[in-house]
Amino acid sequence: MEKNITPDIVISALASHTSATASDFPIDVFPAKLQRIVLELHTSCGFPIDYTASAMLAAISVAIGNTHRVEVKRNWRESAIIYMAIVGRPGA
Repeated sequence: MEKNITPDIVISALASHTSATASDFPIDVFPAKLQRIVLELHTSCGFPIDYTASAMLAAISVAIGNTHRVEVKRNWRESAIIYMAIVGRPGA
């Protein structure tokens, strides 16, 4: 059964998303300096924690590029490249 994505579905999904003050994003995976940047941007400018942290992850993955790879299984290697799209309400 194919389900079409309509503007109403997208708007209701965004409306049901948690507020910018609460975030389940695990910023503790970042070094202390990056955690401080994320939290200070949230406190001083009101930036959502998950948006800032996601953008940092994307930037870090670009910086690493293909210089390092993880061997998941024998003959299966993955690079640190992350493809990301941050979607939210205008102004978020």
